[in-house]
Amino acid sequence: QDDAVSDQAQKIDAAPETATAGDWFEKDTAWSAEAISEKLDTSLENLFPDDPGTSERLGPDLTAQWKSASGNGSASSSDGFDVGDMAAGAITLREHVAEQVALAFADPAARLIASELADGLDEAGYMRADMAEIAT
Repeated sequence: QDDAVSDQAQKIDAAPETATAGDWFEKDTAWSAEAISEKLDTSLENLFPDDPGTSERLGPDLTAQWKSASGNGSASSSDGFDVGDMAAGAITLREHVAEQVALAFADPAARLIASELADGLDEAGYMRADMAEIAT
């Protein structure tokens, strides 16, 4: 039985060194792409093989042609609806403040007062409304 135990010990000693869990948590481990690929036995060159990468930007003339081109027949340019124009619309200060008033005030009376004050703002953010008129 002692011979069997010693044979087991020799087999364990002769086994190649394997990575232990402690190897990954050492402070002195160099984390480079090469070191990780060696430990994981994989290549890190292309992590996203389906990613098309960067695409070329269309020039203004091609963009105009793209917008004027008809789609698959379900929508036409005579509908008057262009998603590009909808998304490109800049929000004004007054619209932004109106959205914030709706979120900030739960009390309807406070929301009404804040809305009246917000309506008095100009594009630069200055109060241009007559305060006496708002107070009445």
